[in-house]
Amino acid sequence: MEIGLRHCGPLSHANSSGWWIFSPLDLDATYLGDGKWDYELLSTYDSEEVDVVRRNLRPEDLYRVETRKHVSVGTVEPDTIQIWTGCIFQTPPEWVLLLTVPVNFVDSFRRPFHVQQAVLETDWLPYDIWLNVKFHRANERAQIRRADRCPLAQIIPISRRAYERGLTHEEKLLERDDPACEEIWLEWQSYNYEKWIRRGKKDPATYHRRRRAALAKPPG
Repeated sequence: MEIGLRHCGPLSHANSSGWWIFSPLDLDATYLGDGKWDYELLSTYDSEEVDVVRRNLRPEDLYRVETRKHVSVGTVEPDTIQIWTGCIFQTPPEWVLLLTVPVNFVDSFRRPFHVQQAVLETDWLPYDIWLNVKFHRANERAQIRRADRCPLAQIIPISRRAYERGLTHEEKLLERDDPACEEIWLEWQSYNYEKWIRRGKKDPATYHRRRRAALAKPPG
């Protein structure tokens, strides 16, 4: 299994994409249902945010709040805790961040909550980001810790074209009379022969060899 994971390109690319977000505080919480909660903040943020805001304030600044709320329980939705990250993210034009559950962390599926997925338009949005931690199982205590092995969320850069520019698709059966299909067929044949037949057993390094060769070709 470990060899498969190490050599599986699609899995390793997904695992290494973007950045993890861990909890900035320690919290015990149980969602009791019907918008009711039992929770306890075991740690909170330090005062650095206040120092940063005070240091940057100028007389002409209209927004002068020095301390943000750090945790909001059951306000945005009855079964959801909002946790302030304290982070402002910025990406190049036309690039945004997909906020999602941690990729391929088994522990994230065992927890009674998940982080709601969202697209953060960080190419124009200079705003500090919150995490919506949504509980999908009631009456089960969750221990959220800064030192957790499993992060709360993952942010992955994606192109704005992925959701805004109306990408289209075309479906067709694989027919060798079609030149485009013929090219795909020959590549499929070659790849499968190299991976499954040439050595008399599965060659798990096939993907990475073929990938290096493909990326080494000049564009076009």
